[in-house]
Amino acid sequence: MHKIKNFLSLDFIGSVGRILPHVEVEIAANSEVVVKGNAMLGYVNDQAVTPYIHTGDAGYFDEDGYLYITGRIKQMIISSFGRNISPEWVESNSLTELEIQQIAIFGEAQPYLSAVIYAADSTPGQ
Repeated sequence: MHKIKNFLSLDFIGSVGRILPHVEVEIAANSEVVVKGNAMLGYVNDQAVTPYIHTGDAGYFDEDGYLYITGRIKQMIISSFGRNISPEWVESNSLTELEIQQIAIFGEAQPYLSAVIYAADSTPGQ
C-alpha cells in the first residue's frame, strides 16, 4: 500500500484536496482509497481490516500530495433493506432527461438513494 500524510493547503480543481493532519489515507493495490483516523475503533471480530475504512472509491495522489477520486471500486449500492442497486443504471437513465447534465447517486446502507444533480443550461429556445 502507498501511504501519504498531508496537511491542508491550497486546492486544485478536480481534487478532493490534501489530507488533514489527524487522518491517514492509503491507496490500495486496486486503487481503493482507504482511510485511517479517529472515526471508529474497528470492525467487530475482524482485526485484519481494523482500523481502516474502505471507502469503495478509486483514487490517486498527485506528485504534490493532492487526492483525486476517479470512480467506484464496487459498482453496486446495497440499501439498508439488502437490495442491490446499480447507481450507474439510475444515473444513465436520469441523464436521458434534458434538464440533467450530471448526476451522482449514493446511499449505501440507507433506506433511500440520494442524488447530487448538476442542472443543464436552460437557455430559452433550446
